[in-house]
Amino acid sequence: MKTFLLDIADRFRRFDEQLDVKALLCNKSWQVFNDSGVKEIYIFQEDGSLIISLNGKVSRATWQYIPANRSLIINSDNESYMLRPFFQDENLFTLQLDGTREYSFLLNEAQRASFPVESLSDLKFYLEHKEERLLQIQVEKERQLALQQREEELRKKKQREREERLQAFIEENLSKDECFLKLKRKEKKYIVYIGFFLLVGLVGGVSITNFHLPEWLTIIISIILLLQALLIISTLIIIDSIDSLPFNKYKKKATKLLTEEFNRKYPEEDD
Repeated sequence: MKTFLLDIADRFRRFDEQLDVKALLCNKSWQVFNDSGVKEIYIFQEDGSLIISLNGKVSRATWQYIPANRSLIINSDNESYMLRPFFQDENLFTLQLDGTREYSFLLNEAQRASFPVESLSDLKFYLEHKEERLLQIQVEKERQLALQQREEELRKKKQREREERLQAFIEENLSKDECFLKLKRKEKKYIVYIGFFLLVGLVGGVSITNFHLPEWLTIIISIILLLQALLIISTLIIIDSIDSLPFNKYKKKATKLLTEEFNRKYPEEDD
């Protein structure tokens, strides 16, 4: 395996130590970069064997990844290497010879068409500018995200303002609707009557203790008054919630018509 002495700063090191090195290396064809013109291919097998092809002539070796010191051991008939992963992406796997400034470059053959490096200077340039490109990509992503967030905030603000305008439009028109006002007054009368009976019941419940009735009768009357109060309260809730009641039905229909009128007068694109 050819190695090259290079002065590459550690800040360009980019290898995720949590990666599964076996999954990364195996089932791929790696071309070892060299300046001799020899096509050297490494194929790592999951059983720890390594197929090496030099211009089509095949030999075999072994390999092993040692998690303890995060190093890759390659053993062949002639020599053995301890290499540490230095850089990895979809195109390139760079290994540093342990204890040295020498590097070996494994090029992913499947990506060679889109990664046309031809010289050592090309590789060094790629390593040193990859971080800069990644930083630029990250900055652009953050800029786009900030832009999207601003647009979303603006959209929500415009939506809130539109809903407020719609509500004001509906309230203004309903305040001039004689039929709506008549039904509203009628409903208020129902509520006043019910409230009156509720008040009478409560006063009666408080006063009952002054009549010195038998305890059992007092309890029965209290229960009746309590049930009456619950019935009245339930009636109030039903009046407010049932759409089929005249006031609620009219209000719902009027609100729908006014909403449609508002949307015709003030289309969203004009906001």
